[in-house]
Amino acid sequence: MRRVMHAVASSFGRVFGAPKVKTLKIVPEFSEHEHERTSATRLFHLFFKVATPFWRTNKNARWATAFVLILMLLNTGFNVAMSFCARAFWDALSDRDVPRFHTVTYVFILITLLSDPVYVYYNYCRNVLSTSLRQYLANAVMDMYYDQRSYYVIEATRKVDNPDQRLSEDVKGFAEMSILLISHGMTSLLDVIAFSYILLTIYPPLFAFLVVYASVGTASTFFIGRKLILLEFQNLRSEADLRFSLMRVRANAESIAFYRGEAREEYNNRKMLFIAIENDLAVFRWQRNLDYFVQLYTYLVQIIPIIVLAPSYFANRVTLGSLQQAWSAFNSVLRDLSFIVMRFDEVSKMSAGLDRLGEFIEFLEARATPENPSPFAARARESKRPRRKTKKNTKTKRGGGGESSDAVAATKQKEKDLEQPDETCSVGTDTSTVSTGVTSEVGGGVIQIIEDDTVSLETQDLTLFPPDDPSRVLFRGLTMSLPQNARLLIVGPSGCGKSSLLRALAGLWQSGAGSIRIAPLRDAFFLPQRPYCTLGTLREQLTYPRKLSEISPDALYAAVARIDDRAASTAAATAAASSTATGVTAAAAVAASRSSSSSEQDDTFAETLDRFLEHTLVQVSLPLLSRRMGGLSTERDWSTVLSLGEQQRLAFGRLLVSQALGFCRLSILDEATSALDLRSEAFVYSMLRPPFISVGHRPSLLQFHDAVLRLSPDGAQPVLTAVTPEQREAALRAEVTIS
Repeated sequence: MRRVMHAVASSFGRVFGAPKVKTLKIVPEFSEHEHERTSATRLFHLFFKVATPFWRTNKNARWATAFVLILMLLNTGFNVAMSFCARAFWDALSDRDVPRFHTVTYVFILITLLSDPVYVYYNYCRNVLSTSLRQYLANAVMDMYYDQRSYYVIEATRKVDNPDQRLSEDVKGFAEMSILLISHGMTSLLDVIAFSYILLTIYPPLFAFLVVYASVGTASTFFIGRKLILLEFQNLRSEADLRFSLMRVRANAESIAFYRGEAREEYNNRKMLFIAIENDLAVFRWQRNLDYFVQLYTYLVQIIPIIVLAPSYFANRVTLGSLQQAWSAFNSVLRDLSFIVMRFDEVSKMSAGLDRLGEFIEFLEARATPENPSPFAARARESKRPRRKTKKNTKTKRGGGGESSDAVAATKQKEKDLEQPDETCSVGTDTSTVSTGVTSEVGGGVIQIIEDDTVSLETQDLTLFPPDDPSRVLFRGLTMSLPQNARLLIVGPSGCGKSSLLRALAGLWQSGAGSIRIAPLRDAFFLPQRPYCTLGTLREQLTYPRKLSEISPDALYAAVARIDDRAASTAAATAAASSTATGVTAAAAVAASRSSSSSEQDDTFAETLDRFLEHTLVQVSLPLLSRRMGGLSTERDWSTVLSLGEQQRLAFGRLLVSQALGFCRLSILDEATSALDLRSEAFVYSMLRPPFISVGHRPSLLQFHDAVLRLSPDGAQPVLTAVTPEQREAALRAEVTIS
């Protein structure tokens, strides 16, 4: 028989084009540690850890759950009533009692009409409750994901795979299945209480047999199907890896086409697909083994109560209606007690998702701080994410109208303090930042990063190495101090640590020794080597990473006023302004904003902002971009619509916007002009306000900087020198010659 089944499976493989593989072990053997992850104790602990904060911190969730329980109780009552109605129905048929049959029929129809809306609304409210749980969990995990730049640490350390799937599919699956499990558990408890009474009144030994049968079935199911949880975990990961490999092809389609790398990418995709298929087959095999037991378990229960009660029926000790009611009650109670047996496939998938979600949360909790504790920690405070929760709670208190004025004032002051952290504006005052970057886990030390309003950048005996390899020193002993108007160029061979130094300045890497004293990082603007285009409109591309609500009208009008002053002072600026002078002037905007209504002020602000952004596009040599794309409100996939050079110009536009609006005190550029021609490079650099730090290879960059920091590939101490006039002239001659 085994050979026949193997031949059938091989035939299916040939029919569907599956390649013949001799020996390739894809599904690994699971270690003892992995088996411990699927223990019932750990899963129950994770379940309560992840789920209970939703009810502990959310009053509306408790009320919604109470309402669902009331509907559940009503639904159970109707089920019991239908059970007695069915008993009377069969007794009337057995006794050939026509009047009673008609009466029972009318009662049954009435109960059906009353129970139908209760059942439907119960399911609806349960689904809404699961969606609310999903929203809470997603928001809580997302707060932790973005707090302390954990999203970057995850990608840098690769300790947690596919965080996107864990945030979306795993959270959704856990929310849906947890509410389903809880609701079915409560329903089962009510059904067991109600229908057990029926069984006890008809034949008590049948109830005792039922309890033993369900207990043995549940224990056997968990023993047989425990490995299915591990396989489902592997299945989720393999499906996520397959989806990620396909997404990479879509995101890098042009590069792959230039390389003509279709064959290699197809091989990688097929390999991921093969792993996913092998995992599916492993899951199916264990489901097959489990189904052998579950089907036998299910079929036996159909006849057992009839066999047990048949002698009493033939002896006229029970009626046909009682026999039918006992059979129905036996099946109802057994179904409730055997919930895990009947739904073990779904429970295993939920357990695998819970395991992945728990692993994700545990990683994020390790990076939590006392100021922003984990919302899943034991005895956690109600306000886990102060910046977001406080706002929400404040709005609730304002709407309630029952809070005292002192309480509202205190809440407002707390919210203001949370939204405006200490800016270290006093001279000589500095604040050490929390460790938000990647540190080495194999020793080597941690770089101290100090944010100070009184400096641009200072380093003291700075040594840096990769977080995963402390034996490889990128450089050591870097001590320097940049003045407020510094223009520093970092150069060196590829791989010597230029971009790594910028990661250290940004607080992304903290593996090393020494200290960095830098202007507040919220006032530093980084242009990475690879341009990034966010999802949104062209307007949002230019204001990124700031939200439009963060832009001060006064700062905007002042920036536009400077544009108007420059336009009026030189003929060239006047000619450039004449092509975009369709909007209001800064003076007119300020006057209008002070004498108009709120809606008119918003319109004036929006019109002035658009004019300012259009001018910025002209500055970075993209004057027709807005018109070509259909306006600043157009939403596109900008990373594919724009060329690399256009993306770099747009990134410079962001930097100019941030400088003009007062968001940027220090600019740091990592080969930000690598895709620009020399004229465009000179044009954008001429508009930058110092201080700024650049990384680059082009000799032409020397004319825009005052000092050069040279790194060497052997990890020696960097050398800081001034740019000489001869070097500037040579760079300028090279630019003119090449251009």
